[in-house]
Amino acid sequence: MDLLYYLELCANPIRFDPVSHLTNVFFDDSNKQVFAVRSGGATGIVVKGPADTVHTFCMDDRGPIRSIKFSPDMKILAIQRTDVCVEFINFANGQPIPNEMLQFRGKNAQIFGFVWVANKEVAMISNGGIELCQIHFDRRQLKSVKSMNSTVNWFAWCPHGNFALLASGSGTVLMPVLVKQGTITKLPRLEMSNERSVPERDCTLAVIYGTAAILILQPTSSRLVEVVIYMLNGPGLAPRKCHVLRLGHSGRFAINIIDDLVIVHHQATATSLLFDVAQSGEMDPISKVIYHHPIIPGKPLRPFALKLPSISLDGQTVNCTLYSPDWVLFQPNIVIDAKLGCFCNCIPPLSKKVLVRLWFIWTVQEISMELLVHDLLSH
Repeated sequence: MDLLYYLELCANPIRFDPVSHLTNVFFDDSNKQVFAVRSGGATGIVVKGPADTVHTFCMDDRGPIRSIKFSPDMKILAIQRTDVCVEFINFANGQPIPNEMLQFRGKNAQIFGFVWVANKEVAMISNGGIELCQIHFDRRQLKSVKSMNSTVNWFAWCPHGNFALLASGSGTVLMPVLVKQGTITKLPRLEMSNERSVPERDCTLAVIYGTAAILILQPTSSRLVEVVIYMLNGPGLAPRKCHVLRLGHSGRFAINIIDDLVIVHHQATATSLLFDVAQSGEMDPISKVIYHHPIIPGKPLRPFALKLPSISLDGQTVNCTLYSPDWVLFQPNIVIDAKLGCFCNCIPPLSKKVLVRLWFIWTVQEISMELLVHDLLSH
């Protein structure tokens, strides 16, 4: 056991064709599938995910693709190419059925994206709000079943909690919305203090200890960055500011949630910080907000080498750049490197129980971290 690392990338990542002038790569964070689209689909689309099944098919190149996702049962493929239209293609036996396509067109609205909420039901999110649509290929019909009007500048989606976050006022007002089959439930909105705008890149949605949460990267007056966590557990599931994670750094960050631990990756120092909101911290006596420090000192991910494709048995490996600018992170623990063509899971070699015990002993006694890990693993 290497004692210098708390986190590592999985040993057998999913490989796919990297981004190139011929290939575009997309990720569906609901089905956990990566799409490698060659020549707009004309020379092939390869879909891979956590299951061993690989889906391969071709379709006509009808223009650049912005988003592509299968329905949960893999029988309908949705594709967005423009601001005003989403296509739905019927599938059978893993292949598109010729001439079986329906189109959703926004009514004087700019479509930001879409999410599947059931096998034949999709939520369309636009600058005018949310609309639930059912897809009926037998009747060649798209049926609107529910809608909610709201001004939207951007949105984020949490597939684990079935809720969306709609931003308005250029990101100064954030409204969580529960979206399930046939229902849209608007929750109390969150208004940012001092009219501070929240960009989409600084917002992460997750479920922590069974409660939906909004995590926002926020700079302080000292230019250091904190993670402010709003739990959706107030009156009427209103967002309530409960925790602040003190990172002690500035720069670019990305967040994973692994076994209810909040993992904050810092690009400049190439380290990852681990936080557990269930542990005690410094509570503000007035606001009751709890301020947390990392449960153990920040460490880098374990060095990672990737095997190169080879027809020989002794294939070569290449050392991968960790904390790369090309990384895109998804919840709960997914790391995508589209230029490398690699889909990894970030995992802790140590159990959560061991990590929390490390925190408890480290905060009480001045013992080196290597001795602590060795002692805990020997029991």
